[in-house]
Amino acid sequence: MAVGLEERKRLEEIHEINRHFLELIVLHTARERAGKYGLSADLCERIRDLGASQLDVLASVPLLLVTATRRAVEQAGNVRDMERERPRIYDKNDVAEQTFTAALMTWLTQDAQQHHSLASLWLGTEAGEGEPLRELNFDEIQKLAPYADTILNARFADRPKLWLDLIRAAESDDPRRHQIARLAVLPHSYPITKKPPPGAGRRRKR
Repeated sequence: MAVGLEERKRLEEIHEINRHFLELIVLHTARERAGKYGLSADLCERIRDLGASQLDVLASVPLLLVTATRRAVEQAGNVRDMERERPRIYDKNDVAEQTFTAALMTWLTQDAQQHHSLASLWLGTEAGEGEPLRELNFDEIQKLAPYADTILNARFADRPKLWLDLIRAAESDDPRRHQIARLAVLPHSYPITKKPPPGAGRRRKR
């Protein structure tokens, strides 16, 4: 029972993370009509047009809609080292993105230490996803946060139809459609298995 309560608490946190991530997309699209975090400009525009309650529906899927993989974090560290002598200049609009990135990396670091039974569901099992960020300490997170544009990426960005289906469900007033969308997204948390070429499994005749 205690495990169930802990997982439920984690799912509530995931909803909050997703909601803040969607707000970053809305903030970006309000400034310029362009793609962001791997999503196309059209998808970002559709997200911006959602109302507050619709954004809540979209954020309620039981897995993260944003990734910050170990590979992306390492890449951000490389960019930081190359720009060490030429610090970046930011405006106030970048603060929300950097704050979110620092909070997300902290959450992922702590989550990796908990060994949750459903971690592969909300973190993913695709290549590069779900890799624990145990090595990150507070100082490193603060120094990497300014490179949020390198670290953050929309999950399933390579599957625009999935995002479109989730957005359309959020636009609907039908609670059953909302539930169906939440369930339909779950299989996408696991790797896409590529079909072997025809005849790959056949034995050659001697």
